Amino acid sequence: MDDSSSTASFEEIGPSHQALGLGEDEHIEKLRALVAKSSVNGGVATDVTEDEVPDICYVLQYKGFGGKLVTLRRSQEPIEIELGGVEEGGDSRKKPIIEIVTRVSISVKKDRSQLDHLPYPRRRQWDPNFDFDMNNEYSCRHPRRRDHDKSPGMNIVQVEKKSMVIHSAHLINALRAVVEYYPDTSLLGDTVTINAPYHILAHHQAALAHYKTNQPEAHDEEYTLTTAKHIDVLLGFLEKTLGSQIREEEKRHNSKIPTATFDNLWLVLKPGDIVYVKYDSQWTPFMISSVVDGSSTNDNSTPYIINCWNISYASERFCRVMHSFDISPFNGEEVIKNLTVIPSRFFRGENGNAVPQEVMAKQVLLGKKTWELSKGPNHMFYNGPLVEKESDFDRDYLTATGGLEGRVIVDNVGFSQYSFEHPERNNLRPRARSPPPNRIPPRKDQLPYFPPRCACSACNKSYSKETLSPFATFQDLDPTSDSAPEIDLYYILLSKIVSGFILRDRRWGNFNVEHLQYVEFDKEAFKYLVLDDEVKLTVRSLIGRFANTHGQVSPWPNDFVKNKGQGRIFLLHGPPGVGKTCTAECVAELTCRPLLSLTSGDLNIDSYNVSI
Repeated sequence: MDDSSSTASFEEIGPSHQALGLGEDEHIEKLRALVAKSSVNGGVATDVTEDEVPDICYVLQYKGFGGKLVTLRRSQEPIEIELGGVEEGGDSRKKPIIEIVTRVSISVKKDRSQLDHLPYPRRRQWDPNFDFDMNNEYSCRHPRRRDHDKSPGMNIVQVEKKSMVIHSAHLINALRAVVEYYPDTSLLGDTVTINAPYHILAHHQAALAHYKTNQPEAHDEEYTLTTAKHIDVLLGFLEKTLGSQIREEEKRHNSKIPTATFDNLWLVLKPGDIVYVKYDSQWTPFMISSVVDGSSTNDNSTPYIINCWNISYASERFCRVMHSFDISPFNGEEVIKNLTVIPSRFFRGENGNAVPQEVMAKQVLLGKKTWELSKGPNHMFYNGPLVEKESDFDRDYLTATGGLEGRVIVDNVGFSQYSFEHPERNNLRPRARSPPPNRIPPRKDQLPYFPPRCACSACNKSYSKETLSPFATFQDLDPTSDSAPEIDLYYILLSKIVSGFILRDRRWGNFNVEHLQYVEFDKEAFKYLVLDDEVKLTVRSLIGRFANTHGQVSPWPNDFVKNKGQGRIFLLHGPPGVGKTCTAECVAELTCRPLLSLTSGDLNIDSYNVSI
């Protein structure tokens, strides 16, 4: 801008600036004229008086002094605003079904020469009848010249916000009946405000269309017809506003290789849907809680922020844990399976050759296996890479890494109690890790306890609170005492990582449930042990169980002291190679017990002290 002009935002102009010759009422009238001349392509919106109540009403507002919102225009047609300037020479009782509100920011352009004047004396309120005389004395001998009363230029510099205000109680109740889980949008109150581009409405178009013809039996004919009419109004608005945009994007989604554009990526990121994210070195299912839209413009490029949650073991119980993931901006189209966050209907498994239904079924089976393994210590066989868990904000997981083929003890409780007290943590330097993200984890949202329903008076009378939402069982559960959930969704979202002890390395580790198998003990191993038959019989007798007179099998029943006498101590001696270690291993196989080998180095580094 050249030196002959100056621009100031209305939001920065205080009451003292009325000296420029523009009162707030004058601003409003000039802005109304400006809006009429700013219509794109010369279109003229049809004004609506306060007494008129159309089905859809478009409202243009601007932010006045002190943040006050002033309504400039009400119209039956969309009010298109062209950013730029043009140089110039109370609510009704009845409400529309929906109201589209556009808020804009305004700037005032004045010639700098008109602003060159002596400062006014400091008074609580400037009086236009007073002025400075030739000697700079403040007097009222003559009124101040108002050469600057020429109307200034105005600019609509920015469309700040577009939103929809739903006034129809019928339409609000319809939304309450179809929206099951959408935490970032409240449907409470007499009116509901939804910001453009109206994510929640676009995500529930099909559900609203189905509800229109399948309303509850409690609705009378008049209520049913009114609800259907209001739903048609809303669907018509969505078709007019987003219809072509959504259809073009759905063509990309349904192509042979599904793709998406960054600006419309929110269409496949619906809260309540399951997505897969590469987390803890494996594809993990999460449920979307909320989405913060990204922007791909060159001057202001921001990523999508997906806030979501899954169910993990913490504090000796399974509970919901919140996470936050990003999708970086990209140009043009991107293959959906290449995104960092993949919606479940586009996820084809680790190898990319499974259908989504097969992936979900596998997650359910693995989730149920995780629940069973978390009930208590389990002797398992693991064959696969150990899980290296990502750092949390409050702790760093220093556990075994790499591949493992051997027996382990799955024990979530023992891991949570003792793994962080392991002496190894004091002797080893922490591994190089990427620091935890700077973003604080999102706050845990509130899950619905009851299913979605219409909240009209007729439905309230006939509603039974015995029916619960599927999320009602998603509370903190202790697998050792609580009954297993019956809903498959719980097992899909359950983390498929369990923790425990590695017998071979005598270290704590995290295991992928998919690589865990039940141990197959070799009961015939003792048969091939090279020992005298008498010695083998003695060993088998000592480790065996005995039956009482009632036929009940129990360890050595002759000891009257409870919980005593169930252990066995053997001293195997002899030169190397006679089968001492092999005998211990065969005994472990025969008794189906885990075997923990301890050497003299595990007891003390001084062999002399160990022998003593």
